[in-house]
Amino acid sequence: MIITFRHVDEEYYGVEEIVRPVAELTVIRPQFICIVCEILNIFHTYSARLVSDVKKALKLNEYRLDKNDKAMLHMYCNLTNLIEDFYWNVVDDEFGRKIKAFNEKQYWQKGMRYPDKRLGQYRGLLFEEIVVAAVEKRYTEKRFCTGCQIYINSRRVIALYGEGSASHKETIDIAGWDDNAKYGEFYECKINPERFRNENYRFFMELKKALDVNGIQNYQVGLVSADTMEHLKAQKRYLEEQDESCKAEFMLIGREDIYNMQSSRMPELFSASTEE
Repeated sequence: MIITFRHVDEEYYGVEEIVRPVAELTVIRPQFICIVCEILNIFHTYSARLVSDVKKALKLNEYRLDKNDKAMLHMYCNLTNLIEDFYWNVVDDEFGRKIKAFNEKQYWQKGMRYPDKRLGQYRGLLFEEIVVAAVEKRYTEKRFCTGCQIYINSRRVIALYGEGSASHKETIDIAGWDDNAKYGEFYECKINPERFRNENYRFFMELKKALDVNGIQNYQVGLVSADTMEHLKAQKRYLEEQDESCKAEFMLIGREDIYNMQSSRMPELFSASTEE
């Protein structure tokens, strides 16, 4: 049995410079993760006061920190500067021009000339990178991919949906596989769980079916969100009520649990978060 991944999502300008540094610092402390996730949820629309409002919100959230932990306070100061730079850069027209120089087709097709479009895209990229930073270290020298298709014994996992099965879903945000342990993790990342839709649910169903048929028992398939567990559960129930064929057990990981994803013992840590 062979599992492979094929990266198909587009690359975006500036991820290494302004996105990944925020993500890597965010996952160091659980308080940082919750604060950044709330910031991403709240500040999603461009305004002239955007960066100033983000700065104020970061300052207000200092009450969550241990005032006696000097290392934490120092890291949070650095994180605050990185987040302010992130928001400042993404909505700046010069950043838009750099995106155009990097990939002109993407610039026009994705509406990257508009600050709101850039903000939406890069907020999503930042949240995905936070989840990547929490997971990828245990897949060093193993199979790990983002924005990818999944092949099991050379057969691509694909979900058909819509009228006459005219549409299809064939990618997942994050995938990791350990050949030696025969263990894998597969995650879809959404800042807002309402963006997890019928096609995402159906892809999870097809992926779980393919894993089970091939005798793979040790795996995690899950939705990770910057929102709370309560809202993830509500969205899962809503999709199941709208489409009775949507019936599957998969992980629901809210912002309060993302820090724990860094453990290599995922099945034990998150068994209580699986929706029946």
